[in-house]
Amino acid sequence: MKIKLFKACVFCLMLIIISNWLYGVLSWKEDSCGLHDLYELEDNSVDVLFFGNSHCYCSISEGILWDKYGITSCLVTESGQNWSTTYYYMKEALKHQKPKVLVVETSYVHGYGTQLSNIYRNTINLKYSKEYFDNLKVLMDLNLVVENEKEKIENAIKWKVPVIHTRYKELTKEDFVKKDYRGSFVTRWNCDSYETPEACYDKAVGKIEEDKLLYLDKMIRLAKENGCQIIFFTAPYILNKEQQETYNALNDYCIENAIQYINMNKNYKNIKFDYATDMMGENGAGSHVNYYGAEKITCFLGELLRDEYNIANHKDDNDKQLWIDMAEIQRHLVSENQLKSESSVEEYLNCLKGMENCIIAIQGIGEQKIDRKLLEGLGLIVNEELNAILIDSGNIIYSSNEEAYQYQMDLDTEGFIMQGNPEGKSIIYNNQIKNKVSEGICIFVYDKILKKEIDTIGFNNIEEGVR
Repeated sequence: MKIKLFKACVFCLMLIIISNWLYGVLSWKEDSCGLHDLYELEDNSVDVLFFGNSHCYCSISEGILWDKYGITSCLVTESGQNWSTTYYYMKEALKHQKPKVLVVETSYVHGYGTQLSNIYRNTINLKYSKEYFDNLKVLMDLNLVVENEKEKIENAIKWKVPVIHTRYKELTKEDFVKKDYRGSFVTRWNCDSYETPEACYDKAVGKIEEDKLLYLDKMIRLAKENGCQIIFFTAPYILNKEQQETYNALNDYCIENAIQYINMNKNYKNIKFDYATDMMGENGAGSHVNYYGAEKITCFLGELLRDEYNIANHKDDNDKQLWIDMAEIQRHLVSENQLKSESSVEEYLNCLKGMENCIIAIQGIGEQKIDRKLLEGLGLIVNEELNAILIDSGNIIYSSNEEAYQYQMDLDTEGFIMQGNPEGKSIIYNNQIKNKVSEGICIFVYDKILKKEIDTIGFNNIEEGVR
């Protein structure tokens, strides 16, 4: 009897281990999913937690908060996160962390994300708990699904079937490898230019709906119960009159409850925000800030947290390697984004020149040689024109002016070959030929911190690059 019981226990344990591993592989993975980050962190290691939807994770950089202020933070964010989900995410986060300050982005005070995809995003990455099921129930009540489909969809989400059932069709090797911790900040360098919205100056006061007031009260009460201070802020975007009036009502509510609220649309001058340069390029959507805007918002809040909330600078602590590494990864992600936004030779080389921990392969294609002036743009001095050159973190590790040449190496787990012969020249990475032009210069860039190819571009006689 004891042997049978032991075997049954071993079987159940193995089943749990295998199931957890399978779900880790099949789970819905998004760079902006803050719950993944929350569960990776050591308990009680964070001073500031941020909550909100894409307006939050496009506006706040954990890397900048660390680099400039030594602040340990985590974005517990998700696309379409609304007030109820923010509250349940907050409850979940406070099981694992004892932050000094909670910061909530408020763009959903005037609306809800009712798409079914938002329900998936905002439930399935929570661990099973009372918060998981409470959050799901509220979201299902908000969702505009056909009534006879509601129970079926809710039951499917309870068992996380929407992910497990379909993800196996799109698995890549990245699903089987644990990524380095990189935070949830998402940014773009490109820009849509706008006039400052007239609504920013609207002083009329609208109304906050009762169900949203309910969750505002719950968040404030939860913060007090856990010994946290709470800040509400609204990230800049191209808002309308009705939305601004709702934020004016939120401002009055926060004054009544002695809570700090920062409407960055109304106070855009205080953060030096410029709608002409700091909004993301989204084909006129006007919804999110770009990197320049995020840097201004993050620095404004970083100084506020340091000066008014006495959040400590942990840069001299010995146990914060995770934030050091995360900030470096975010700097490289920002550099990748900037590099991909450049298309002229001069600006591209100028961007490359400032990048660290990168391998750069440059090859002349066709009859084209790599001239010395181009390499001078990277800060390199050579005495002759070349057919190929390989640069690692500013140092030349290979070059050739011969017609026939070959250099081969491994970049992380993928093979890299740069070769030339009378029949042609090519850069090959991951078994793919990377040539972008038939005559001209090809530049391949691999980031050793991100462990991936971040860009390949070709330049011919046309000034704009070809990707």
